[in-house]
Amino acid sequence: MPDLRECQGCFGEMLLGENTDPARPLLIPYDELEGYGAEARLAVYRNNVVSSLTEALAANFPAIHTLVGAGFFGFLSSEFIKAHPPREARLSVYGAEFADFLAGFPAASAHPYLPDVARLEYHWLQAYHAPDAPPLNLQDLQNLPPDAFENLRLTLHPSRYFLASDFPIAAIWEANRAEEQDKEEKHISLDQGGNHILIIRPRLEVEVRTLTPAAFALLEALESGKTLIDSYETAAEQDPVFDLQTSLQQLFAGETFTAFHL
Repeated sequence: MPDLRECQGCFGEMLLGENTDPARPLLIPYDELEGYGAEARLAVYRNNVVSSLTEALAANFPAIHTLVGAGFFGFLSSEFIKAHPPREARLSVYGAEFADFLAGFPAASAHPYLPDVARLEYHWLQAYHAPDAPPLNLQDLQNLPPDAFENLRLTLHPSRYFLASDFPIAAIWEANRAEEQDKEEKHISLDQGGNHILIIRPRLEVEVRTLTPAAFALLEALESGKTLIDSYETAAEQDPVFDLQTSLQQLFAGETFTAFHL
């Protein structure tokens, strides 16, 4: 007699796949109960579970759902669910592997921007559920002695996520995530270039900010633990006339940082 964990494992394998063999010993006592076979009963249960998970994915990836349409989204969701069943009870964050799944899904290969749009959407979810943190103000640095700036490091807000793409995914995401009644017809050309994006929630709302490549490089360098001076040099490699002062003013105004270290 299998223990509870083994029974649950067999049931889960059967529920999210087509193969009922692993759970066959569990089903025998219920065969033809009240005229309905156990497999027929479980097929109804399986359909309800897959439908619920598909709805969760559509809620977590609304732009992808809009871009591919409900029918195709249902198809790719069913395939994704088989390959990546939920590992935790919070369906509000289900879909961590969805972008990589799309990148390897042959039926979606004609739309190469889809994985990056999915990455943006999942980072948005992560930022939404990230912890709060009080912002660091630019005035907090004013009392530092001049020689302290040589070792100055800045800590970014815990909700920050970075994403670079060869496609204009910020515009694609924005145009396809709105409610139907709020949508405006927009023509987005893939030839208009890619995006360097910061996803962050300094207050109540998640913000999707498009950055210059140099500003993006600055933040990534700071994120990796580099000093402000070294991070500036990294940014200057992208743009020799990069204006650090203006960029910092904008980043501090956007409450991007939460602490500094020397």
